[in-house]
Amino acid sequence: PDASNERIKMGDDDDLQLYHDGSNSIINHDGTGVLEVNSTSGVEVQYGGSTKLASTTSGISVTGDINVSGDITDGSTTLQIGATDGIIATQGFSIAIGVALG
Repeated sequence: PDASNERIKMGDDDDLQLYHDGSNSIINHDGTGVLEVNSTSGVEVQYGGSTKLASTTSGISVTGDINVSGDITDGSTTLQIGATDGIIATQGFSIAIGVALG
């Protein structure tokens, strides 16, 4: 059989599927509830063999750039990204910026 057409299907309505489309590996969750990844030792997302996102005991760690198209908020404070004139607007917290002069 053609492996690109094979799918691992789970759930009453096959609402969780794992498959390869010939170019990409895909996890498709199209059911009720949320898709959870549980681990007692952490979770990592890698790109090209390099960890870019990792769970930590206090939250997450990101290596590399974060591209944001909207605001970052925790429900009570907001960091507005993409503000005009190169200004980053903050509400409820501050940003420390360090510059190394050499």
